[in-house]
Amino acid sequence: SGIADYAYDLAKVLSRQAADVTVYTTETSPRALPGVEIHTVSENTGLEDLNDFDALVYQLGNNTGFHLWMIPLLHSHPGIVHVHDLVMHHMVAWQTWLEGDPESYLEVMERWHGPHGRKTAEEALRLEKYLWDSDEIGEYPLSEEYLQEATGVIVHSQHALRHIRQTTPHVPSFQVPQLYDLHEIKAPATKLRNIVILGGVDPQKRVDWVLETLANAENLIDTGQTLNLKIAGSIDPRCRHLEQRASEISSSRLQIDFLGRVTDSQFEQLFVEADLCIALRYPTMGETSAIVSRAMQYGVPTIVNNIGWYAELPEDVVKKLPVDGCQRRLGELLEYLLNDARAY
Repeated sequence: SGIADYAYDLAKVLSRQAADVTVYTTETSPRALPGVEIHTVSENTGLEDLNDFDALVYQLGNNTGFHLWMIPLLHSHPGIVHVHDLVMHHMVAWQTWLEGDPESYLEVMERWHGPHGRKTAEEALRLEKYLWDSDEIGEYPLSEEYLQEATGVIVHSQHALRHIRQTTPHVPSFQVPQLYDLHEIKAPATKLRNIVILGGVDPQKRVDWVLETLANAENLIDTGQTLNLKIAGSIDPRCRHLEQRASEISSSRLQIDFLGRVTDSQFEQLFVEADLCIALRYPTMGETSAIVSRAMQYGVPTIVNNIGWYAELPEDVVKKLPVDGCQRRLGELLEYLLNDARAY
């Protein structure tokens, strides 16, 4: 995952600065890192006495499979929480409502969003339209439930920092840029030929918007030329239909490939070969996109939605499209990029 990549690079750089770094992970086959101790743990077994360390840093995201095991540790051994996703609503829901305790879920909603929050949750549960699957999820992040006991919080965006300072003002919080240990910078493109969408394909990535936009743009591609769209990452079951749609609109001028999960070297090569990265997102989970951060470091022009952390990015390296009318604006932008040499 992007969080794993970031944590790996962070441990690497800290060890270069003469810090003694010990990593605990549930990954069964972690990649070795010179100068860093890496231990696989299971159900919090295999941990040394955490009180012996000068600092504990939790790399916390909202994937329940990757991060939920840290929550009991955070309660028993508070430390610095490096927050990669502001919205952790479904983590809370997983520990309460989905464990057969809806009352605790409602209490958490009321604790952080008052009687209105509780009423909103009650109505959503009654209608079986769960908030954690709605476009309104960003209004109820519930990460405060985990951060209130932290000794400090690190985030990558002003969007997340403002919220955390407002909801948990007693916890010291800081923003740092999201950077990776990259070395190769791609040469600027002279014409748009290769587009990439990278990372897991889920409904929030709005890959359907991109496909439908390209379906209407085939006539903009020069005769005898091919525009390539490569989509790398695991596919959420809710998005499986997109593979069929891609095959329907692919042609001699437009080639669309779903690559699935790729190796690290293939992942890096996709950035190097890309003329354009599209990284739409709606709704935002308050995340800082590892894909967009990498694209900017590689020097790849990138298209995002003008929300959350993405809205903070500099205009000279990304194009920020509004959510409303996004497909129309994306079509206009692709027409410009395909037909105007000044675009590059």
